[in-house]
Amino acid sequence: MNPRQHLDRGPSEAPQMRRWTHSKVWHIATFFAVALFPGLTQAGDSWPAARYKTVRAYAWPSTLDRGAIVRRDMKPARGVLSAKGVELSFGQIQRLIIAATRLRPEGRYIVSMCYRPHHAFIFYDKRDRPVAFIEVCLDCHGSRLVPEMTDSEPHYGDLAALCVELGLPFDSSISLEDYRAGFVERYLKADRE
Repeated sequence: MNPRQHLDRGPSEAPQMRRWTHSKVWHIATFFAVALFPGLTQAGDSWPAARYKTVRAYAWPSTLDRGAIVRRDMKPARGVLSAKGVELSFGQIQRLIIAATRLRPEGRYIVSMCYRPHHAFIFYDKRDRPVAFIEVCLDCHGSRLVPEMTDSEPHYGDLAALCVELGLPFDSSISLEDYRAGFVERYLKADRE
């Protein structure tokens, strides 16, 4: 269907046109993402498997010393700074999934000296029920994904940048640029050597 044809059609056919346009835009954007950045789509193409409508980011005080901040029912644990969280845009959700589900290089094992997460991203379905989450410890480079994805090694530099962009607290003793540079030096450059 020609994109301009919907103007000559009745109101019942207009939603069909919108679906066509959104579908085409999504496929074109995906094509360019795969063509320009082939490594970006390898890990989390199917994560999370559950359908979701919104994603909200949450943060906890830096003084909190707890091993998990998302409860078993996938709701934020006590002490969260904002019970409503911060809703992510479509682009932010895509960047979150790409950063959190990056494949771990073959042969590398993750050993974290601690796990004190202070940031979480919870995925909600159309009825506002939680269906998946990403919990992140930016201090120790640790994460927990539900549903579980055992072969991932998140890009903590990108996750930290997203937290800052969303206005969530970030360690004030280091700049975001230095944090990202440290992550790149420690993890990404090591992959090439």
